[in-house]
Amino acid sequence: MIPQTIQGRDYKEEIKKLKKEFENLEAETNLVLDNINKEIDANYTPKYLDSICIILGLYSLFELIMSVFIKIGKEDYILSFCALNIITILFVTIYVIAEGINYYSSFSRKSAIVLNFCIQGKNAVLVSVLSLFFAWIFPCINQLFCPQIDYTDSIGRFHFYIGLLLPFAGFFIYWIYIQILSRRAKHFTQEKVSPIKEKFKSLHERRNKIDTILTELSIENIQFKNNEEN
Repeated sequence: MIPQTIQGRDYKEEIKKLKKEFENLEAETNLVLDNINKEIDANYTPKYLDSICIILGLYSLFELIMSVFIKIGKEDYILSFCALNIITILFVTIYVIAEGINYYSSFSRKSAIVLNFCIQGKNAVLVSVLSLFFAWIFPCINQLFCPQIDYTDSIGRFHFYIGLLLPFAGFFIYWIYIQILSRRAKHFTQEKVSPIKEKFKSLHERRNKIDTILTELSIENIQFKNNEEN
């Protein structure tokens, strides 16, 4: 828009004012977007799902290694495999509960007791290694039980199917939480951005109105001068 004075009305100051409002709104937009990014990183990002994936990934590796010994047919190794399944399910359940606590506490703005130890990936690796070690010595511990846990075909079949499904559990857990968090984050972002969009819309409408007036009145002024000359 070229600043002009048409029919006694000076649009130069209006244009300067409009440009200033655009600049202020741009700065406000950058600030809002920065706050949105910080809020999403703090309250809309999973804290424990990475650890779940690490545990289940190492579980799959341990399962592959132990399957070599299970094929030999020794019941002790099968009991170790069953113990590894139970421990892994226990820790995955704890992580899922911790993620749920983190999720609800974030949106309710209440302080929560979270397992900060479990957030770090190196600690998840430590948990997996300790689980494997316990599972490996479980047959020896089983001999101290009274009565002992004996291997049966039903136990073997049950943990066989657990061993097939457990490695894929991380994908389903991650997908569910990501769907929930992404919808929350989308709603939060729209709530914060909508006022900014409305302000931009209002400024653009004012700009288009001034632009239209300047264009139309300039054409009419040119035609009027041309008529006078003729």
